[in-house]
Amino acid sequence: MKNMKKVLFAIIMLFMGVQCIMAEDLTNLKVNFKHENDLTNSYEDLYIEITADNFSANEYRALFTKDNSSIPDVYSNIDELEWISIHEEEGYGTIIGLEKVARGNTYITLYEYDGTNFNKASDTILFNRPQLLAYTNRLIGQFYSDNSMDIRIKEIFSENSSVKFKIGEVTDTTLLSKLDGTNNSAYAELMSYAKNDTNAIINGSVQITATVIGDNIGSYPNKWDSTKVSRDKYYYGYFVIDDENGKYYALEDVQLYQVEEGSLVATNYKYDVVPSADITPGEESQQAEEVEVPNTASTYSIMLILFSVVLVGLGAIILIRMKNKINNE
Repeated sequence: MKNMKKVLFAIIMLFMGVQCIMAEDLTNLKVNFKHENDLTNSYEDLYIEITADNFSANEYRALFTKDNSSIPDVYSNIDELEWISIHEEEGYGTIIGLEKVARGNTYITLYEYDGTNFNKASDTILFNRPQLLAYTNRLIGQFYSDNSMDIRIKEIFSENSSVKFKIGEVTDTTLLSKLDGTNNSAYAELMSYAKNDTNAIINGSVQITATVIGDNIGSYPNKWDSTKVSRDKYYYGYFVIDDENGKYYALEDVQLYQVEEGSLVATNYKYDVVPSADITPGEESQQAEEVEVPNTASTYSIMLILFSVVLVGLGAIILIRMKNKINNE
């Protein structure tokens, strides 16, 4: 009888232990993006925070999908799930990897490990991709006089893809006058101008090799021709990450450049820059900033004229006196 009680007690304890590790549906599930150090002009420190009322000490993982159909109740392929760092007492978990979000608005489903498989532990919920960074902050392209180039990506991007780019001259002086660094909507106009330009000077592409947001994705030799650009002109650089036939969220950017020592340097249009030869005299007066400068040239000219008059007068007086002296003798 005592042995029977022990066996029954062992079965009860085993059952309770199994219940402890069985997946329990999470309630009040929410997903948000968070920034470390409150930096909002870059995604280098961005992570996903997941909150719920009843996280346990078990291991959790997340499944990212483009839609909410055919979500399995049990998942055995751990490589397709994103690891979640759980802070059980605080009631939240964090996901550092953001490459999945490059697909755009995303569905997420949480799975809890039971010792053998990952069991569905939440409803499938939709969360939106973070708002894109402003133009000129997404893809930073640098072009050097040795015809090499670098690209730095600050946005959330898809790995193992490529960046296509083109360079062309900006001849629209009205558009240029808006690109002074204070008019954000002007860069949307520059984007449209660059995308629709059919006379690009240079077209090219580079393969993405980095996986960390903010990293320089490499130095690429012989990707452009520095002899095709010249000083005193403005150029756009248009960049777009291949979306693999709509698989990923569209990511494109544009920059305004000028030539400096053979390199393309990102810039804003400056009102105090001497306008290029293309600008007509009428436009030049509108483009150039009026600067108060002492009129030293005019003052110098007046003084020189007065000095010349004095010299001529003195010379005339000397000649008259010499002539009178000769006549008197």
